[in-house]
Amino acid sequence: MNVDQVVDEVFRQESGRILASLIAQTGDFTLAEDALQDACVAALQTWPSAGVPHNPAAWLNSVGRRKAIDLLRRAGRWEEAMAAYGRALELCRNTVERHFLQRRLSEMAASSQSVDTR
Repeated sequence: MNVDQVVDEVFRQESGRILASLIAQTGDFTLAEDALQDACVAALQTWPSAGVPHNPAAWLNSVGRRKAIDLLRRAGRWEEAMAAYGRALELCRNTVERHFLQRRLSEMAASSQSVDTR
């Protein structure tokens, strides 16, 4: 059985339990789904060279938990950056700086729609 088939089989058999575990840990269904998908991608990238772990479902669960933490951290930094730009915009009296901040804030908002930051 090749790695793609192993990941597919483990996902089919264990995804419900892994997803439930990730939801319990994060409290967020969408975040848990994204983390599980990211873990599956990581398995497809890692297992061909490192080999399939002894307990693939546990591996996916552990990596999924780490991916969820990464997603939460990224979202937190995004929200902090947006808030900082908003505060700077409120305090800015210089027209040129204000225009730059408004444009940068718009660019950041547009890029958040094309890149998943949850």
